[in-house]
Amino acid sequence: MRLLKNILVFIGCVVFTSCTSSLADTYGKEISSLRTQEEIDAYWKELERIDQEILVGKEHTTAVYDSISISNMIRVALLFEVPEKESFHQKGPVPVVALSHNFNKDAAIAYWPVIVKCAEKGGAIDQIGYPSYPLEAISMTFYGYSLFDQDERYSDLVRKLNKSSGGFVLSQLELAFKKEKRLQSLTETKSIGVWHIEATKNEKSKEVFEFVQMSDDAIYKKSKGRIQKLVVSKTTDTAIIYKIENEPFDWYYQLEETGDLILFDQHDKELIAYTKVN
Repeated sequence: MRLLKNILVFIGCVVFTSCTSSLADTYGKEISSLRTQEEIDAYWKELERIDQEILVGKEHTTAVYDSISISNMIRVALLFEVPEKESFHQKGPVPVVALSHNFNKDAAIAYWPVIVKCAEKGGAIDQIGYPSYPLEAISMTFYGYSLFDQDERYSDLVRKLNKSSGGFVLSQLELAFKKEKRLQSLTETKSIGVWHIEATKNEKSKEVFEFVQMSDDAIYKKSKGRIQKLVVSKTTDTAIIYKIENEPFDWYYQLEETGDLILFDQHDKELIAYTKVN
C-alpha cells in the first residue's frame, strides 16, 4: 500500500540524508485522495496494522522506531483536521495507541491536542480510559513513572498538559523528530550516576537509567537508548535540582552530593527515591 511505501521512504530519509519536503504535505496528499468511507476505513486499518505489526511487532533502532511512530502520529493528526468530515475522525483505538507506543517526549507533548479532540468526541478513548491511559503514556515517556490508580492527580496534570501543548501539532511533530535525530548524533563523554528504574515506589527494575554528560557539554538523562536534556533549576550546598527540558508537570529530580537521586512532584512531594547502582 502507498501508505507503507511512504513510511519506508521516510525511514530512508532518516537513515541516509535529510528530508526537504514537509511530511505533512506528503501525507496530506494521501489523505486528500480518499474519496469513500471504505477508503477511509481501510486507511485507518492500515495505520493500525503498521502500529501493531511493524512498529510494536519488530525490533528497530531508536531512529527507525521514532520515524514510524511519528509518521503515524502525523497521519492521525491530519485525519482529525479534515474540515467538516466527521467520517474521517476514527473512534477506534489508533489515535490513543499512537501516543502510548511513542517514546519521544517532544512528540508526545506535540500530539496532546489530538488526545483532547479524541476526549471531546468520546468513543474508544472512554473505553480505554481517559485521562488515565494517555497520562500514563506521558509520565512513562518522561519519567518512567506510573500514574496508575492515582486519580487525584489527573485533573491537575491534564490542565498542565493543556497549557504546555500548543496548537501547531503537525509542525511540532516534525520538529520533534528532527530534534531526536540531532540528539542521536551526540556522544557520551561522562557518566554522572546510574540508578534502577522504578515505575512505582519500592518496585525496583533490573533496567537502569543514568545521568550523563554528552559531547555538547550538556547533562542528559539516558534511558533505553534515548537521552533527554536536563536543565539545572536550582542548586544548594548539598544538591542540584534538575528538570527535564520542556517537561509538562513541573516535576523535578534532586541529585544529592552523595549520589542519591529523588523524583519530586509539582507540590514538592517525594515520588521515588531511586536505588543507586554501585
